[in-house]
Amino acid sequence: MAAVEGATEVRLLGGFSIRRGGEEVPPSVFRGRLVRTLIRVLITRRGQFVSHDALAEALWPDRMPADPIANLKVLVNRARAGIGDPSHNATRPGGY
Repeated sequence: MAAVEGATEVRLLGGFSIRRGGEEVPPSVFRGRLVRTLIRVLITRRGQFVSHDALAEALWPDRMPADPIANLKVLVNRARAGIGDPSHNATRPGGY
């Protein structure tokens, strides 16, 4: 389990879940498996810069989308909305 500032926690072992204020965030909020995978990758590399290329490889190892950066932006926005605080994933040129 990894605390994500304040009352938000992310559980990676024993099944992925995010709890905000003691309540579990329904998986449907993230609108798909890729958002949960993105969160897993970012939380396991917390405090480190993760490039667009590294994230794209983790999310689409077999078949890259036509515009992976645009797809990443959508997934990051969904992750931020699901977590409930847009400041948890800092955007930097070339990655997060």
